[in-house]
Amino acid sequence: LDGHDDDAAYLSSQLHARGYAPTPQLLSHEATVMLKDRMSKLFRGEFETGIYPDEWHWREGISKPNAAREICNAWKSDRKIAAIVLNEK
Repeated sequence: LDGHDDDAAYLSSQLHARGYAPTPQLLSHEATVMLKDRMSKLFRGEFETGIYPDEWHWREGISKPNAAREICNAWKSDRKIAAIVLNEK
């Protein structure tokens, strides 16, 4: 985004033109590794907080391996995910 006075307008134009908008690195490598591990646990039904996510599509051992996976509001189910998702930075 360097060199763009209006970041929101630039991102909007890129999204419209390309279908995606490039952004600077949002998460560290360590954070992405941790998220991958924690999301795998959620798909196995391991909810650290004891709270189910709002939606949970794909379950290990039940769903087809190549089926689309989705968990909505995973932060409710895992404190480490919440720490990243709810971070204001």
